[in-house]
Amino acid sequence: MSVGLLFLMWYCWPAKQGKSQSLNKVMENTEKSRDYYDYDTEGEQRSSSSFTSPSRSASSATENLSKEDLPKPITEPIPSKNLTSDDIATEVEEFLAENTIRKDTIVKECRNFVSESKSTGGYRRIIAKTMQARKPRAQMFTIDPRRSFAWCRTPKVATTTWARIMLQLYGIKKFGHYHSQMKRTEKRFISHWNKKKAVSSLVNKQRKYTSLLLARHPVDRLFSAFRDKILRKSIIVKNLNGGKKKPTFAKFLTFIAMNSPTTYNRHWKPNWVLCNPCRYKYDYIVKMETFSRDSGSVLRQIGAGDLADVNHLNGRGKSKRTAVNYEMLLKNVPPHILEKVLDIYHLDFVMFGYDKTDLEAILETKKALKVEVEKEEV
Repeated sequence: MSVGLLFLMWYCWPAKQGKSQSLNKVMENTEKSRDYYDYDTEGEQRSSSSFTSPSRSASSATENLSKEDLPKPITEPIPSKNLTSDDIATEVEEFLAENTIRKDTIVKECRNFVSESKSTGGYRRIIAKTMQARKPRAQMFTIDPRRSFAWCRTPKVATTTWARIMLQLYGIKKFGHYHSQMKRTEKRFISHWNKKKAVSSLVNKQRKYTSLLLARHPVDRLFSAFRDKILRKSIIVKNLNGGKKKPTFAKFLTFIAMNSPTTYNRHWKPNWVLCNPCRYKYDYIVKMETFSRDSGSVLRQIGAGDLADVNHLNGRGKSKRTAVNYEMLLKNVPPHILEKVLDIYHLDFVMFGYDKTDLEAILETKKALKVEVEKEEV
């Protein structure tokens, strides 16, 4: 009897173990499937706590959430550059020194521009008056109230990279479309009214929010907007890229010269209109030429060192960009159009320390050639 019982126990034991293993696999698959069911076909979260329920308004959701309810910033870093602690300390020190110079340059050049425009008059005087009256729109900012951090978005200046970073600061682990996902997630952290107050406070020296602004060479930014938005026809501009004829950069600049900068699409609107650093005070100025170092230093300064090793995440972008050949790029641009464009973006050049001597030389050459042609025609 005892032998039979032992045989029966020996026989049944592997089956139970197998059932236990199978059950574990089922549970694992169930957990995985839940992850998929939490997201729609566009890869955006549906039922996770990272987003509000569709049945609740954004404002009520914000009011009912405590800090404990909100997702915590994740610790998953963007691919590391394997910097040593000494390298990091040096980079941050270099950036902070340059950042002080950048902020001082903005203050000095804005003051000089307004003063000079009073004596020179003309179009620059119009720009100066517009700049002095212009307030950046709150919708161009992304706010993280937990860190008291505000970023003014300048399209075509690493906005895709920083949209992802902001999502990581919000605690998002799975990503859909960075920009739209970021805007929806922000509403869980701050109401529209409080966001407007936060942005308005940036005009004051005594302010609670740490602010960020990104800068890029104006012509490089225009060319990027032309390639990405005009040639690809993701933005249709009447009489420019609405027909079958392929638009040219010269025609794009002509369109810009013939219109008021306050009416431009945000992708090529000057930074003195979008974020207006002449009126609003920004703590950190990140430049595309030193983007990785600058962005990493900013993140370390706001206590997000785990996200500090940033790379340019735009799939069409390259970490090492080829210098633009301005002479070839502007070859077919008439001198009066180039002169007007340089006037419109003059403040962006001088505020952010971009030298336009080479562009002015190209302009003078064009003017000289035009005079010679006119003489020959006479």
